[in-house]
Amino acid sequence: MCGRYVLISKKKIKELFNIIIEPNYNIAPTMKVLVLNEKLNPIFCNWGILSKVKGKKVNIFNTRSENIKKNFIFQNYKMCIFLVSGFFEWKKTNKSSSPFFIYFSKRMMFFAGIYNEYGCSIVTKKSHGNILEIHHRQPIILNSFEFESWINKTFDFSSIITKNLKYYEVSKRVNLIRNNDLSNIKPLNKI
Repeated sequence: MCGRYVLISKKKIKELFNIIIEPNYNIAPTMKVLVLNEKLNPIFCNWGILSKVKGKKVNIFNTRSENIKKNFIFQNYKMCIFLVSGFFEWKKTNKSSSPFFIYFSKRMMFFAGIYNEYGCSIVTKKSHGNILEIHHRQPIILNSFEFESWINKTFDFSSIITKNLKYYEVSKRVNLIRNNDLSNIKPLNKI
């Protein structure tokens, strides 16, 4: 899953897409987020897709990759790509959960996503490698050479392997959306 993420690569976004963004250290579902649409053009979209599940309206902000091809709900969605500097995941222990910041050390992340006119959702998969220590699911992280196959719906889900993810525990202050500053991504032992 992915319930919060960070986009702070202001200079890189300006360089790639000629868009000026304010760094955001606590992006949460229902917020307007920057994604690349099916033409790889940047657009702003509400994070979460309202859908009916078992008669109830739910806001789907993560979509399981296993459901994309077999669930009719997702057949009319277009593919998109989320621009991300890192994301938060919560590790559950006996009675509580602790947030961790997950990132690549020298580059941005690009999450696979789906969208329609009302919103967008991050596509997730079963976790592997060191991320399994934190959570059983993670976003599908695309390399730039995979953009076209994702957008064209020819992506090979069986080939997904994400290497070199780094992580560390951060303060629980990230639990509150109003906390939106650099201290959200500082290692817990350095605060």
